[in-house]
Amino acid sequence: MAEEIKNDTQTQDNNEYMRCPCCGEMTLHKPLEIKSIVLDEYMSSIITGVPFSHTYTLHDSIDVTVEVPLKKDALMLQRALKQLEKLRTAAKSQEESDKLRAAWSMIQVYGNIVSIVTRKDNATVNTYFPSECIKQFVSAIKDMDGNIDLIIEAYESCDTTENMSTIPEIMLNAIVKTHGDVYRVLMDTGFNETFWKGIELV
Repeated sequence: MAEEIKNDTQTQDNNEYMRCPCCGEMTLHKPLEIKSIVLDEYMSSIITGVPFSHTYTLHDSIDVTVEVPLKKDALMLQRALKQLEKLRTAAKSQEESDKLRAAWSMIQVYGNIVSIVTRKDNATVNTYFPSECIKQFVSAIKDMDGNIDLIIEAYESCDTTENMSTIPEIMLNAIVKTHGDVYRVLMDTGFNETFWKGIELV
């Protein structure tokens, strides 16, 4: 019995690894095999040069579309986040600091959410475009030259249910994180047996 368990474990381990072309041992993790529309969307994004996006459905009535931004857009978001962090150290009050922190969090959660569509009885009730509002906010931050009052005012204008929806932020944050995880898995799928074929070094 113990020998059977050991053999089963070894078989399972072997199924999870593939042979390394450098050392000849079974040491490389096999990427997951993905056979779905997500892989098609990913490959299409690479071929066409558009951001990789996917729509996630909640409660069978809320469609949340998230994208991995292009490099220039990602850099713009990162610069804004760094500026907000820097401004928090210069805040004159706890209230200012809290508002700047909330603005930072808003960019993190909504910056890559292209759209949120709510439906009832298969009919669209509301459509939101959070990332568009975030782009406008980030652009405004750059033009405000560190003026905390103006930045907070712009943040409060952006962070409304009319722009961001009434979906709980914790749910949207989980979807954004999931999309990032899916993206990393999809990138790993490129490093399969085809990638390693023909580069044996021993």
